[in-house]
Amino acid sequence: MKSKEEQLTEKLKAAELNLQTEKAKNKSLQRQNRSLENRLGTGMKQSEALKAVCSVLKKTEGLNRTIAQEPIRRHQYSVGIVSLSLELYVRARCGFRGAVDILSHMNESFGWKLKKIPSRNSIENWVRKSGCSIYKEPAYTNP
Repeated sequence: MKSKEEQLTEKLKAAELNLQTEKAKNKSLQRQNRSLENRLGTGMKQSEALKAVCSVLKKTEGLNRTIAQEPIRRHQYSVGIVSLSLELYVRARCGFRGAVDILSHMNESFGWKLKKIPSRNSIENWVRKSGCSIYKEPAYTNP
């Protein structure tokens, strides 16, 4: 038979081991909580950006529609579509494919009669031409 002292040391070791496992679980849960908070924060930012884009759309509805629907010279898309595409990429932080998906959904939902939705390559070219891509690309370094 074990003495009381040995029994107590065994219980103490078991309690310490249990404490260590609980601490590890706690750290894991804290990491998961931080990542979920970060995801929530980016989701909130994206929803605010989408709200800003919608407010821009509401403001432009009152403008002269003939100017907004005329295609840009030597291009097949209007100023409104180009600017909306840029806003979706820059403000709403959608990817190029996401912007295309949102545009096609808006076309269906709002009853726009767009003959053609811009491709992701077109939106990428517009972003590069507007200068917004400079901030996201890595800096050029001389070899």
